[in-house]
Amino acid sequence: MPNSLWASIKEQGNIPDKVYICSTKKNMKSATKNKDRVSILLQGYGRKATVTMVEIPENDFVVIGEKIADILKKEKKAGNEVALDITSARKAIASPALIVADKFKADHIFYLYLEDVANANRPYMMIPLKIQHSNDFLSGGKA
Repeated sequence: MPNSLWASIKEQGNIPDKVYICSTKKNMKSATKNKDRVSILLQGYGRKATVTMVEIPENDFVVIGEKIADILKKEKKAGNEVALDITSARKAIASPALIVADKFKADHIFYLYLEDVANANRPYMMIPLKIQHSNDFLSGGKA
């Protein structure tokens, strides 16, 4: 997640004030590490963002959609711009998230495509930029 966030900052100019990390119980330990990484990354861009962990079920598409919908509705009601990043999401999570993003009018849907995943575990700036493609599916924005 930090790499796709970093790419959306560098390539799309999107620096969030709030981040929700949705993770299954099984993956919560590694997701919590990403919470710290996200906070540090955003501090480097002058933001003291709120990072919230949200546990979602492994394969209950309805509940996954409901939890993500609750977040989108809450943030849209508060007048906030909402971006969804589906880069690290499994299909079982990304699919309901995309449906909800459309229904509740998310402002951005980010996806970082890597032509070669051999270096995917390296920090964003240590992966050749020519093989990284940051996309905002809603704006058609490509880097």
